[in-house]
Amino acid sequence: MHYQTEQVEIGSSARVNSNNGRVKFDFEGQVVAAVAWVTGDPEHPVYVKIENSSGGTIVEETNLQDWLPRSGGDYMSSKKPMSFNTKDIMIKLSSNEPISTPYKFEIMFVIDPTYSKID
Repeated sequence: MHYQTEQVEIGSSARVNSNNGRVKFDFEGQVVAAVAWVTGDPEHPVYVKIENSSGGTIVEETNLQDWLPRSGGDYMSSKKPMSFNTKDIMIKLSSNEPISTPYKFEIMFVIDPTYSKID
């Protein structure tokens, strides 16, 4: 497995549908899982969605809490499962309310290099 980590920062007054991070993967392979670590505590729910470079949905929008590490089970079951092989993605964040306190989160993608076709 390979791992790639991306940092995303939400500044003051981040609102719905902000394009927060374009990611180009350094490794070839299939993304099989991801996990996020948050620095700071947003006062309103924040949602994460992943799109391809054409705007198509790869990972449906879910609460950022769904991306945090899970306890119990083996290493892979502690991550958010997913499956895509697109090399160029957009991480989109949204909130129904303005975020007044800036905070950061880091997403680590787990990449299986045995799957070689990349869009």
